[in-house]
Amino acid sequence: MSKTRKEIKLIETSPQKFIVAEINYDKGGMSFFGGASKRRGYYVSVFPEGRSTTESGITTRSYALFSGVCQFIEEAARFSASKLASLTVPADVVDGLIAKVKAETERRASR
Repeated sequence: MSKTRKEIKLIETSPQKFIVAEINYDKGGMSFFGGASKRRGYYVSVFPEGRSTTESGITTRSYALFSGVCQFIEEAARFSASKLASLTVPADVVDGLIAKVKAETERRASR
């Protein structure tokens, strides 16, 4: 895991499939996908993830593009490891984002 990320919640939805909630730092700037400008600072991100372990013990992770959500938490001019370690997100915010990702994951699976 990157030094600019902190996993805060991991929910197993089925064998080898999870919903991950994490706090991360983003340098901000222009988004090439949407054209909008993103603020520099800390975000909470929730996304589905597949994890599998090989016979040699290596864990691989798989993601689907555009399948998660994020919410801005706090503005910051630069990254600080101690700030990342001390940041917390209210449980109702995390649970709301997880519910959105679960609903989207179930909707995609039912197609």
